[in-house]
Amino acid sequence: MTDAATGPAPRALFVETTTRCNLRCAMCVKHTPGNGVAEGDLGPRTFERLQPAFPGLASLVLSGVGEPLLHPGLEGFIRLARQAMPAEGWIGFQSNGLLPDRSRARSLVRAGLDRIVAVGMPVSRHPPHRSVREELPHTAPTSGQTRRRW
Repeated sequence: MTDAATGPAPRALFVETTTRCNLRCAMCVKHTPGNGVAEGDLGPRTFERLQPAFPGLASLVLSGVGEPLLHPGLEGFIRLARQAMPAEGWIGFQSNGLLPDRSRARSLVRAGLDRIVAVGMPVSRHPPHRSVREELPHTAPTSGQTRRRW
């Protein structure tokens, strides 16, 4: 799809739904002095303004610096996009994998989510990885452990 005024429509769209996170990883850009990353969530009206791009998307990625599962309107964003995207298009996000339980996972799938990439926690004993591991709950999966099944 091409518009004479703006050029070709995007095939992939990356949307930062929140900059909040449930961890404080030392190697994250958010914890670098002077980073300028403000804490907050994407508003529904801002997300709705992206709707004209949805029909041409092959993929919609709803993550960036923050943990998408902290956004209270995540399922609503997914539903809105799914209704307008092509059937072969996919919606997904990256997560640290610590927040979803079976009920939330089902809610996300019902909304139209196709993929979650759960990023494994570092297992290195060297800083800054050691500090990340120490703040995780003891049940948290790491790269060398079995992942939760919903």
